[in-house]
Amino acid sequence: MVNHDEIEILEEVVLILKPFQLLTTEISGEKYVTASKIIPLAHCLKLSLNRLDGSTEFGKELITNLGNEVQKRFYSEESFIERNEILAVATVIDPRFKKIHFESARSLSNRLNIISKMFPTKTREVDSEEFFKPVSDNSNDIWNIHENLVVSKESRISDVNSGNGLPTELKQYLDQSIIARNDDPIQYFKQLKIAFPELYKIATKYLSVVGTSVPCERLFSRAGEILADKRSRLTGPHLSNLIFLSSIEDKYWFE
Repeated sequence: MVNHDEIEILEEVVLILKPFQLLTTEISGEKYVTASKIIPLAHCLKLSLNRLDGSTEFGKELITNLGNEVQKRFYSEESFIERNEILAVATVIDPRFKKIHFESARSLSNRLNIISKMFPTKTREVDSEEFFKPVSDNSNDIWNIHENLVVSKESRISDVNSGNGLPTELKQYLDQSIIARNDDPIQYFKQLKIAFPELYKIATKYLSVVGTSVPCERLFSRAGEILADKRSRLTGPHLSNLIFLSSIEDKYWFE
């Protein structure tokens, strides 16, 4: 029989682990952009843990251990997530996040310079400049932290000085307001393809990257279900067609 103290501990553990469950779900999708969410979610997760105060000794110890593990896996010298070029460029080029979740001015500057070099040579300029602002947010919900950062426009790194260092198209993009979190960044660039032709090319390349291997694992699982013993004579093309058809949502099959 679970006693009162154990129930209190379990309730606290559920609260502490809730951001991890949300993060795992968010980055495991296959029908929306995920690569650009890794850095923002890692940042929000870190801030969320920093804002938690355990009410039990077990809870306090769990928060400390999880915080240390997040720091080790995402923000240590050996595995600093903002050094991952694909994830960092995808984050900057995602109009839902842009620069607000970068903790390192150097990392952000490097990524902006990398993006700048993707533009035609004639549009390149000198390096950009960044400076710091404090974060002031007390919410411990992982996406509420993001929303409050957007509303307050306060992050560890402020807006890049629009007078220095970036192609005009990139400056204009960065100067625009961050779009709603549930909006589709791919559709955003499709609608503004004429205004941001070079960014559109970069976005289609980097935002199409999946954030985890989960979608691939789902695909192999689906293939295993289709290519059963009773269907062992299926040819490669037929198997590919069946896998594709099984991935189509019901709404496209039935009215």
